[in-house]
Amino acid sequence: MYQYQTHFDFFHDSIVENHGSVAYYLKLFSLLDFSAIPRYNMRIGRRGYSNHTMIKIALIGVIERLNTYPAHRRFLIDRPRLCELIGLRIRGGQFALPSDATLSNFYNSEDYASLLKTLFTKSLQSLLPALLHRFDYLCVDSQPVLANTALNNPKDFSSHKVSRDKDAKWGVKGKSNAPSHSKENVHYYFGYKIHMLSLGPIPLAYQITPANAHDGKFLRVLLQNVMDTFSLCSLNVCADKGYDSNANFDFVHDVFKGRAFISKRKNSSFKTPLGQCESLLSLHSTYIEKKRQILKSKYVCPLFEASSASAPCPFQEELGVSNYGCTAYRNLRTGKHRDWIHPSFPQFKRVYRKRMDVENLFSIAQDGRLKRINGYSKQYLDNKVTLFNLFIVLSASLAIAMGKDDWLLSTVKLKDSIAA
Repeated sequence: MYQYQTHFDFFHDSIVENHGSVAYYLKLFSLLDFSAIPRYNMRIGRRGYSNHTMIKIALIGVIERLNTYPAHRRFLIDRPRLCELIGLRIRGGQFALPSDATLSNFYNSEDYASLLKTLFTKSLQSLLPALLHRFDYLCVDSQPVLANTALNNPKDFSSHKVSRDKDAKWGVKGKSNAPSHSKENVHYYFGYKIHMLSLGPIPLAYQITPANAHDGKFLRVLLQNVMDTFSLCSLNVCADKGYDSNANFDFVHDVFKGRAFISKRKNSSFKTPLGQCESLLSLHSTYIEKKRQILKSKYVCPLFEASSASAPCPFQEELGVSNYGCTAYRNLRTGKHRDWIHPSFPQFKRVYRKRMDVENLFSIAQDGRLKRINGYSKQYLDNKVTLFNLFIVLSASLAIAMGKDDWLLSTVKLKDSIAA
C-alpha cells in the first residue's frame, strides 16, 4: 500500500507542477531576482513572514484580482502546493497564512514600498534590452482610481458622507474615461490619478497624485525619472492633448533629445483675430510686454492710417467703433518645438496611434485590479501599482522567453497556455 501511495505522490507532484496555476507561478516566480531584497527586516522581535513570501503572496493577489482578504485566503488554502512554493510554513498540520492585519500592514508599509520598487527596477533592467529592440517610442497617460468611500457610491443618499482616506481629492473623469457622460454632464469622483509612462505597452515609471492634479506637468517628471533610473533618451514620446504645452515640447526635444508626438488642443491653434465687422485684422507690431515679459502681437483695422492714427471705418456709428478702429492683441507662443510637425501629417498619425499601448495597459489595470482600491491611503495604492507593474514586466519577460512577442499584454492567454 505504501508503494502505491509513493507512486501516486510522485505522479501527483509531476502533474501539479506542469499544469494549472502552480506551473504558471513556478515559471513566473523563477524570473524574480531577490538578490537585492533581504529575506527579513533587521529589527528586534519576531521575524514573522519573510519579505520574499509576502511579496509573492501580494503579487498573487494582484494577478488573480483577489481584492478581499477572504478571497485571498481561500485561493491559497485550495492550493497547498502553491503555498509550499511561496515559502509558507506548516503549523498544526496546515499552512500558516498571514492575517488580514499582516497583509494590510504590508500594503501600507513604506519599507515594503522601497523593496517592491527595487525589485521592479531590477526586473525591468533585465528586460529593457529586449524591449528597446521592439519599441522606439514612449507613451504617457493618466487613469482615475476611485477611493474606498461612500462618496463614490451614487446609491448612498446620506447627507453626511465622510472618507477615511485623507490623501484623496475630488476630480473629474474625461470623456474617454466616462463614455456614458456628455461634455455637459461630466462625472466627478473622489480618489487618485495614476500617471503612467510606458515603453510600448510595458510600464517604466509612474506617479500617484490626488484626482485634482493636472496631467501636463507630470510628463517632465516621468521622463526625468527614466533618464535618471534607466539612462533612456532619444525616443519618440506620444501623449494626448492634456500634455500640450510649450514646456513639454521643449523638454522632449532639448533635454530628452527625442521627438514629441503630442496632440494639440483646439483652442491652442493660432487664428488671426476679427474685427466687429467680421473682417480680418492686420498685423501692426510685435513687442515684449515688460511687466510679464510676454511676446505679444498687436492687430489693427486694415483701414488704419499710421499718419493720422485713425481708421475711417464705414461702420463706426453703426457698431460703435472708436476712431482708432478695431484693435486686438495675441500672446505669441514662446516654445521652440511646438510646431515642428502638424498633427494632420501622415508621419504624425503613424506614430501617434501607438499611444493606444498605454490605454491597453490601463484596461488590464481596470479589470478588477486598480479600478477602485480597498485601502485608505496613497501608500496603499502606490504599493498596488508597483505590484501591478511588476506583474506586467514578469509576464512580458515570460512571453519573450517563450517566443510569444504578440503576447506581451495577453496575460490571460499566456497563463492559460502554461496551465493547460
